[in-house]
Amino acid sequence: MVNMKWLRILLVISGTLCLIVGFMPWREATTKTLADGAVESSMRFTLGIPSSPFLLIEQSETKPGPGVVRPDGAIVHKGGGFHSGSSIEFISWSMLSLVLGALLIEVAKRWGRVRDSEARPERQ
Repeated sequence: MVNMKWLRILLVISGTLCLIVGFMPWREATTKTLADGAVESSMRFTLGIPSSPFLLIEQSETKPGPGVVRPDGAIVHKGGGFHSGSSIEFISWSMLSLVLGALLIEVAKRWGRVRDSEARPERQ
């Protein structure tokens, strides 16, 4: 019976690690200067494995540069922009990690109930 107890503990630890990896937050902020002098800054936030997240939130903002002087003396400014988007991916490695973690913890709980009920003598 001691081996079964260690197996249950191993299942719970493995399931917990899978859930931690599946819900792992990651944030990245970048700023770059474009060819026309405009500055683009973007922020990306993910939940899950960064290369295959199940939740992705992106925001980017472009601020116009100093302007371009035309041959006739006029200054031309390009407009800035703002973009925001989010998505949930149901088919990803992060979602697989979440499902696997939940299943491992549930199996450990059910296995414990079955083994405990077999070990207890019935009362009369």
